Amino acid sequence: MIANMANFSKLSPQAKKALILATDAPVQVTALVELSAGYDAETDLPLKALDATLQGWSTHSRIVTLKLPSSHLGNLAETRGVTYVELGETLANPSDPPN
Repeated sequence: MIANMANFSKLSPQAKKALILATDAPVQVTALVELSAGYDAETDLPLKALDATLQGWSTHSRIVTLKLPSSHLGNLAETRGVTYVELGETLANPSDPPN
């Protein structure tokens, strides 16, 4: 299910594309997440509910790296304290042949 369209403003163009494509075939993606000041990645992000794994966290820059299903990007954007979500990799075009 696609999240509230108002929260699409927190998603980068590639993250929006991944969320839209997830309705057909969700894939694991790496997301770079910017948190508001005062938020803690380990205690304030619902990692289990997002089926996400914390890959890295820079407390000085408030940037968190998560691995999660693309279908959960909208829920991540709706999470309190999340200010922006960027994909850490480029999505492959489904019509491109594998390398």
